[in-house]
Amino acid sequence: MTLIPLRGKVSLRKAVFYLWYLLKHSRGIHLIHSSVNLRGKFFPRGFCRISRSANFTKSRHTSLKKGDRFRVDTLRFLISAVRNQGIAKYGNAWETSLTDADILDVIKKQVKTHKESVLAFDRANRPELADKEKKELDILSAFLPTELSDEDLKKMLTEVITTGDVSNFGLLMKSAMAKVGRQADGGRVAGILKQMISDK
Repeated sequence: MTLIPLRGKVSLRKAVFYLWYLLKHSRGIHLIHSSVNLRGKFFPRGFCRISRSANFTKSRHTSLKKGDRFRVDTLRFLISAVRNQGIAKYGNAWETSLTDADILDVIKKQVKTHKESVLAFDRANRPELADKEKKELDILSAFLPTELSDEDLKKMLTEVITTGDVSNFGLLMKSAMAKVGRQADGGRVAGILKQMISDK
């Protein structure tokens, strides 16, 4: 996984393009957010390190001209959602208080919404709208960390079941999520945990 810090004051347009560039030129990248000032006017020189792709500073102008409008629009909406979440949670201090966890929560909510929309449009026989949702889903999913495999997840949950009270699922689930963290979706953890308990 390549770690790329985003530092300093960054305009909304440039922040959108920055995210778009990462999605276009590299895979499996995790964005480390420090402070994104949407009213800023510049990208500081040397603002990022990209070890698996072309130098951003030299190619950003050319890449922007050839940019994918759909990706840019999708990411603009994402950044707007992150900003709104930050303001709702931290108020005027959101720019310096927002964490990676906050950003991942926003992305996960949007991914969930797009998944539900894909199913709804498929049921309604609206393939063109379903395809649009799938494209947006693919773009957003690229920012999520890789989830644990079922095998690795079951190993973690085995420890939780062994040391916990299987008669209290709520408490067991709380312990499971504390152990798993953001490495797996809560619904998936609950499903596997229930199955493992019933199989005992």
